[in-house]
Amino acid sequence: MNLQSILTLSAIVVALIIGLISLVQTRNIKKEERKQRLLNEILDWARDLLMCGSEVFVHPTPGISPTARMAHGISSLYLRYRATNAKSKYVEKIASDFRQNLLPDVLSVISKLKELISLFEDSIGNLKSGKSINISTHKKTSDCELELYELIRSLTVKVAEIKLK
Repeated sequence: MNLQSILTLSAIVVALIIGLISLVQTRNIKKEERKQRLLNEILDWARDLLMCGSEVFVHPTPGISPTARMAHGISSLYLRYRATNAKSKYVEKIASDFRQNLLPDVLSVISKLKELISLFEDSIGNLKSGKSINISTHKKTSDCELELYELIRSLTVKVAEIKLK
């Protein structure tokens, strides 16, 4: 084997090694981008949940009873939370794929969300049957919503920590 053959073979080996290193780096970059995209999906879902309650305000309107306004407000909240809940299974699946153990936090948010939706359903049922919403039910709903916000905040912090690693 002459010197030119050895140099050519060496150049081919070096080119193959560089190509493999490039391929591995590209895969790692795509994997990290996918991870960031999925974490953003969880954050978007959490932000949507936070926005559910903050966007509803029922203005006092002449000729419309306070009970009807309350029913409208509760129904609006119920529909917003229920619509956001539709994405919960997807977010649960994303969380289950992360090794950083996001699943318990996501499941806590989902559980509290379902509890809140159930409380809204009870309130709507009471209003439909002509009953008023007692102070205890209203307090339970408010407390549940505050607990949900706290769980969402905790989840958001955990996702942010993972994103920054």
